[in-house]
Amino acid sequence: MMARDARIKRGGKVLGNTTYNYNHAFARGRIYKFLSLCFGYPEAGIFAYLKGKEFHKELGRVLNSLPDVDGLKGQVGSTMKSMEESLKRISFQEVESTYISMFVANFPVVPCPPYSSLYTVMDDSKRPEEIIKIKDFYRKYGLDISKDFKDLPDHIYVEMELMHFLCFREAEAWRNEDHKGVKDCLKGEKDFLGDFLGRCISPFWEAVRDKGGNNVFTHLSGLAKDFVLYDEGLLNMMKGY
Repeated sequence: MMARDARIKRGGKVLGNTTYNYNHAFARGRIYKFLSLCFGYPEAGIFAYLKGKEFHKELGRVLNSLPDVDGLKGQVGSTMKSMEESLKRISFQEVESTYISMFVANFPVVPCPPYSSLYTVMDDSKRPEEIIKIKDFYRKYGLDISKDFKDLPDHIYVEMELMHFLCFREAEAWRNEDHKGVKDCLKGEKDFLGDFLGRCISPFWEAVRDKGGNNVFTHLSGLAKDFVLYDEGLLNMMKGY
């Protein structure tokens, strides 16, 4: 799949020595998809896939295909290696129990609730308004929360999934030489990071680090934080879009 897609270089935006194009949007989407899978409730099959050597080689190739932004890509790569080492040392049962204790249920409170509005809105009475804004953003881009989904729309993994969707839609627009579509997707990505995901990811990582110590989700949330910061920097360089 990646080898075939690498031949498609239509359109593009020059960033230093690199022409940002279809391949880069696709690569960014792949990483957001990985992060989405990491923060959803653990499943044995997905865990085995994410732990596999071939997957991590592919993830490294995807990251290497992206342009650097002020040295931030190197930080993402370093955090990614720490995350890989952490995954090697842990069983599915340990991942599931850690996920539950940190993100789902604990006494007397959940240590690190994975909901963006808890980190961006300090007034609890205004959280419902923030969640409505997030749902409206999804609908603006043709998405809605499934009736089977029993959690909140500001869950970190849902927000990562939205970024995955926007990046893949952007990639298709590049491939089809639809520059209006590219512009619309890039605006959506910038707006969502600026208004929601980008605002919550650092305090979320700090909460996980402080409450979880050196566990696998500390490394995963660190990777999420570093990649979102990198991606914000990359999008800010896309002048004219």
